[in-house]
Amino acid sequence: TIDAMRVWHECHPGAIYLHAGQSYRIEELEVEHKRAIASAVRADYYTVVLGEKETEILERIEARELPVPGGGIPIGYGRLKVTVTIREYQKKRLFGGEAIANYPLSVPPQTYETTGLWIEIPGALVASAAGLGLHFMGGIHAAEHAMIGLFPLLAIADRGDIGGISYTAH
Repeated sequence: TIDAMRVWHECHPGAIYLHAGQSYRIEELEVEHKRAIASAVRADYYTVVLGEKETEILERIEARELPVPGGGIPIGYGRLKVTVTIREYQKKRLFGGEAIANYPLSVPPQTYETTGLWIEIPGALVASAAGLGLHFMGGIHAAEHAMIGLFPLLAIADRGDIGGISYTAH
């Protein structure tokens, strides 16, 4: 079984699905019957979906400033609407992760509401990072993954329950 939000990530036609140590290729996804048809395979590749994720702030419940030298960084918490658009999937080599090929997917946009935390990074930090020869987008993306990894230490959650998006401007 798999939930409706994950089915298009892991059980789209052509996906390699791993269950109990066995690989299966999804031959058909019957959404109306809530059924995926799969065949056992020995594959030297795995699949990942490619697309976009958009977030809309529906309600700001709480706002604070994170104190840092020279000012503060605004942080917020509230209700969000997330829209995930999957446009294709990619086959990648099992060893090394090299891309083999991309295949288009016709998937309806998936929308859900949740709660989330956001950090409003001042534009001056972008220029400061560039001046130091640092990759700003790579840095905030790394910080995003660090926060996702640490979150289960602060709340009863699995890191797989947490998602993130990094934007230089939202």
